[in-house]
Amino acid sequence: MDFSNKTLAVVDYGIFQPLAHRIARDVGKVYYVRQSRRGHPLAADKAPGSGYDDIELSDGWIDLIGKVDCWVFPDIFDGDIQEHLVSLGERVFGGRRADELEIYRGDFRSIMKSIGLPVPKYELVEGVDELRERLRNEKDKYVKTWSTIRGTTETWHHIKYSLSQARIDRISAGLGSLRDSQEFLIDDPIRNVEEIGYDDMCMPAAIRTVNEKMAPVLARYDYRSFWSTELRGKYLIDPCPRQASPAGECIQEISKNLVERIWAGAEGEVVEPVPTAQFAAQVLMVSDEVENAPLPIDVPEKNKQWVKLYNSSIDDKGQEWVSPSANKMSELGSIVGLGDTPDAARKACESHCEGIQADGLEIHLDELGEAMKELKSAA
Repeated sequence: MDFSNKTLAVVDYGIFQPLAHRIARDVGKVYYVRQSRRGHPLAADKAPGSGYDDIELSDGWIDLIGKVDCWVFPDIFDGDIQEHLVSLGERVFGGRRADELEIYRGDFRSIMKSIGLPVPKYELVEGVDELRERLRNEKDKYVKTWSTIRGTTETWHHIKYSLSQARIDRISAGLGSLRDSQEFLIDDPIRNVEEIGYDDMCMPAAIRTVNEKMAPVLARYDYRSFWSTELRGKYLIDPCPRQASPAGECIQEISKNLVERIWAGAEGEVVEPVPTAQFAAQVLMVSDEVENAPLPIDVPEKNKQWVKLYNSSIDDKGQEWVSPSANKMSELGSIVGLGDTPDAARKACESHCEGIQADGLEIHLDELGEAMKELKSAA
């Protein structure tokens, strides 16, 4: 299908901006809607997506109704908008309200049990005081909570109380009026097992079993989106009803017919991927300098296709920037390489790292080397 006369809109919070740039290579026009409205906007809310020739930044989605052939929602939290657009007859690629599976982790544990998936040992506590008391005499636990407050706290490793007490204090202060009602999951560690996951393309037997059991659950949500999971041994640790990151950036480049798959998927039709290579490799870029302020970055023109920046923009002088995220993460993007062998993909990825410059920039090529060792040992 020829998409050169089609207009797509990508509605995003910043992490999946590279998807908008990838889609733009195959369609007539891409609107990039940055979901960032608040009473006192920051420059970091308004800049991402601006200054590029291949996408047009839009401040909101409502004014685009009737101008878009297909809407793409690669992240969670917008199920209500998606359902509204569907009710208007719009073509929408997104997870609908299946984002509940990722947001409300305790409820998902109940769903896992109901569909016959093994459930890891866990405990549910309510409020920071109960969490503190429960952890006071415990060691080596993992603490999770709902994704509705993932800007305040994410999953963390409790080693022992003397080391966790300051973090618990910060969480309590950050929660404010929610400190007594917020629920937390306390998980036992799962050790000495393989960690595998599903990010749209590869499906070994263990992952196929999980996806088959999850399929009826996703059908109830009228699910039409990317799907990403993490398995630790036999346990499904995290369901992600959105595009993966990392790994999603690889899918953007290894899937030649990505736009066709999105277009058809929005209507519930499955189109098999047409791969551009057999293997993909990916490394992260980090800099502490981007945690609190916009960071200028230089990417050689020849490598721009392979460098996937979060929250990025270009100023009037042509300088590219990465804006800080709401949760002040140091990751500013990743670099992708493809090849018909693992080693060829690794070498391509390494070559695409050359010439990238930013203050405090670190490119985690050592982790790529470790991944190659693991891949060879598994083979």
